[in-house]
Amino acid sequence: AMMATLLVAPAVAAPADAPVLAADGGSFTYQGKNVVLGPRALYVDGPLTDEQAAKSEYVFTSFNEAVEHLTDGTEAEPMNLYLAPYVYWIHDPQAPEATDMKGTNQMEIKCKNLHITGLTDDPQDVVVAANFGHDVGFYNGNYTMFYVQGDGLTLKNMTFGDYCNVDLVYPADPTLNVPARAPDNITQGQIGWYDGDKLFAENVRFISRLNMMPFNNNYRALYVNCHMECTDDALNGSSQAVYLAAIWS
Repeated sequence: AMMATLLVAPAVAAPADAPVLAADGGSFTYQGKNVVLGPRALYVDGPLTDEQAAKSEYVFTSFNEAVEHLTDGTEAEPMNLYLAPYVYWIHDPQAPEATDMKGTNQMEIKCKNLHITGLTDDPQDVVVAANFGHDVGFYNGNYTMFYVQGDGLTLKNMTFGDYCNVDLVYPADPTLNVPARAPDNITQGQIGWYDGDKLFAENVRFISRLNMMPFNNNYRALYVNCHMECTDDALNGSSQAVYLAAIWS
């Protein structure tokens, strides 16, 4: 059975280099740098209380809620979405079936020059998760976590995982571990389609099995120091996709 404590704030102490939100919610400090929040700089921190998050319109405890406030960025001034260490589910992991789907996609995002950055050096510390698959909680095709539109998508220092067939193991706080929904049924659980040019992913873990799909697109895509867990029909098949120092398993 799914753990009842999954959405409860971690009881363990934060890492020494964890981001620190200012008392007024207007900025955060991370690795000696102060980042001022605003319409193009949103901060998501799951363990925050509602009272803490309410101090700023740019601070959220939910990944899904933050996504609703994205606006187009430019190359010079991208739309930044910063994620503090935590496990962020894009749906209720205990739900028996997928709901609020947009075709085969759990979440659709339309945003140019979107940068999603985990505030960690270890991509295992920031996880964006789902756990449905084809005919496992979703019965209308190949379940897909994301469909993103807009050139200039950049992903750094985090994990995107479909945990339908894979246990979610979160070393920073084992109370957030979740067993695979269907460990003995390897089925299609897709991370993302990307309709745009210039995808850049660095220090990102992409976790699934069949049809993993690390934001597949038809244009330029560069993956640097990324970890890929998958079986077949899984990678970005574009002739313009380049992998540097990738780890495969």
